[in-house]
Amino acid sequence: MDKLLIHGGTRLEGQVTISGAKNAALPILCASLLSAERLTIENVPQLRDVSTMLKLLAQMGVETASVGMALSRCGRIRFHSRLRRTSSSKPCAHPF
Repeated sequence: MDKLLIHGGTRLEGQVTISGAKNAALPILCASLLSAERLTIENVPQLRDVSTMLKLLAQMGVETASVGMALSRCGRIRFHSRLRRTSSSKPCAHPF
């Protein structure tokens, strides 16, 4: 793990931007399938796993648009699921 070693008597001040975590971003991206609302997720890390997930979601009917991903290591992703839901839709049953 990297660390900073500071010498001197001057107090440090400033801000550090913490990037989003891949292990948190991927399940949040999957959860976009559960909503018919337009969603915006911020601080999404620019990783190959995230890019692959966005491609998979697009194949499942989710419109995605990346904003600011090319300019920084993290960005904003906008979603809109085009999946049709009706009030008579039954929840899925899982065998486990």
